[in-house]
Amino acid sequence: MTREAVPVVFDTDIGTNVDDALALALALASPEIRLVAVSVVNGDATTLHLRARIAARLLGLAGRADVPVLRGHPERLSASDRYSHLGHEGEGLLEYAHDGADATIHDTPAADWLVAHSHDEPLHVVATGPLTTVAVALQRDPALAHRLRHLTVMGGSVHPDKAERDYNTACDPLAALVCAISGVPITWVTIDTTLQTAMTAAALQRIRDAHTPLLDALARLTEIWLQRRSPARYHDPLAMASVFGGPWLTLRTEHLDYSVHDGLFRLHPGGGAHHAAVSQQVDSDAFEAAYLERVLAAFADR
Repeated sequence: MTREAVPVVFDTDIGTNVDDALALALALASPEIRLVAVSVVNGDATTLHLRARIAARLLGLAGRADVPVLRGHPERLSASDRYSHLGHEGEGLLEYAHDGADATIHDTPAADWLVAHSHDEPLHVVATGPLTTVAVALQRDPALAHRLRHLTVMGGSVHPDKAERDYNTACDPLAALVCAISGVPITWVTIDTTLQTAMTAAALQRIRDAHTPLLDALARLTEIWLQRRSPARYHDPLAMASVFGGPWLTLRTEHLDYSVHDGLFRLHPGGGAHHAAVSQQVDSDAFEAAYLERVLAAFADR
């Protein structure tokens, strides 16, 4: 019996690290996922519009201009000094001509859209950026936590030395705390796990060799990222993949407490009041193989 595809909203700070774009491609390539919308987060109004243009272009290159793009909340709940814009956003993508249509960027704020659309169907939010927009939506309508099907977060850490490296929750730790204690079912794909992954040179070459619009763009965006940071890790694709799961990712239900300490959001396992699935380990090579199989099958012939 075929399972019904999960309606997913992808909440992303797409445009800085290439892994958000890689996660978007995986969502579109996975029959278990029905991508309902993409909301962009992390930055002021100008930065959010740039992120929205990036998402809209990638959706257009994938032949999915029907997916709406929404701009998230521009003001963080936390007084954070984390810098959200590295300056290369859009390079390797927006300067290239595209004959087809980009997805439409809607005027409705993402938090308002999420509250309204959650009355129509039980949405699964996959959040791979700061949790600002999701937290604002939950604050505006606390009952949203009971209408959402699930919240998957790329972020969080159970190790103090890794919490500093978890950019997503560190950008807006209070937003992460609002989401964590809201009552929505949560999966944490933590930085502890995603740091175990890295794209291999062979994988990048296979994407590069496909020579199709979306995969050419992913190859260019990866190369630009590698010029500035190395390696390219599968942080956000792994979070997206946890929606349907596979033998390459181990999750375990944990009893957690949550806190914000020294400006960092932390997960505290062991007897806490909150239940959530937490990633434990990943087989990076096996996950990369599964990722390539799906994405190349979906887009190599477009």
